[in-house]
Amino acid sequence: METYAWISRQGVEPLVIGSLPPVWLKFYGGQRRAGIDRVRRAARDRRLALQALLADALVKDWTVAQAMLDDLVEANAAHLPQF
Repeated sequence: METYAWISRQGVEPLVIGSLPPVWLKFYGGQRRAGIDRVRRAARDRRLALQALLADALVKDWTVAQAMLDDLVEANAAHLPQF
């Protein structure tokens, strides 16, 4: 889980923002569900996994995405027998 934090000489202290307004929960909850659905679909098929990587704004190049996927599959082979 990600959160904001205050970093000082004493260490890292998470910053708690409290509850989000209901309208925010609806929006961000939908984004989270969409992301989870995308990952579930991609985990079934190597081609879909590559497409999911290419859909990320930080991945600009097909060859980089392919290398990333190869590394991810190799590192997680025990959990991804379908690949």
